[in-house]
Amino acid sequence: MARKKYSVQGTGEKTTDTRTCRIIDELMEEHVFARKTVLRLSEANEQYLKGQETARKEIIACLTELANLYPPISKRKTNSYFTPA
Repeated sequence: MARKKYSVQGTGEKTTDTRTCRIIDELMEEHVFARKTVLRLSEANEQYLKGQETARKEIIACLTELANLYPPISKRKTNSYFTPA
């Protein structure tokens, strides 16, 4: 089974199996997407506050993307990543 090393803040470097690597990679990609979306949202909000009414569409689009992003992430973390105690 392939293994990969990850460095997690506060825990040091860990070696994980392929399945866990895939999940971590997906979560990291989604995190990057979420950060970019929040940046777009912040910029659109700045424009809206300056009176640019058209920025509302971008604000709504960003909020929709974020609202659609997080429920599947939570479900995957619960069902795939964290094992019940």
